[in-house]
Amino acid sequence: WRRAWINYDDKMNNWPKLSKSDFLLKNFQDKKSVKYWNTILQEVYEGRINSWAYRYQFSCWQNDGLAIIPAVNSITNIGFGKEATNTKGAGKRGAVYPSNEIVFPLEHPKNIERDKDLDKFITKKKHRFSPRDKTIRSIKYILGL
Repeated sequence: WRRAWINYDDKMNNWPKLSKSDFLLKNFQDKKSVKYWNTILQEVYEGRINSWAYRYQFSCWQNDGLAIIPAVNSITNIGFGKEATNTKGAGKRGAVYPSNEIVFPLEHPKNIERDKDLDKFITKKKHRFSPRDKTIRSIKYILGL
């Protein structure tokens, strides 16, 4: 994991410069995704969203890193509830996925390349952005929730 975290930029130092470039457009070909990620990353940079995951994602993108998604989920997420830092509600979308056994032998892909269609799908299904979402995030930030 050291090699994956060595470029982690907790302060997002390059964001002000990259936000004014075509950095996001290189990663996402559709303007909706660019707008979504620009908003999210700006809010993280300004401290309105407290998320190591978005900072890590930004670090990966700026270093041309890739992430893998296994064929089956083999973990159970226990990071939800009133003791959690950010994910207080266990009913949140994506909070609970069933875990499964990994089937061996593992079958590795022939090519390692970015799956742009999957990126679009994830952005559309998981990372929805609407004015309502932004309003809710802003209210939560103001109230310290």
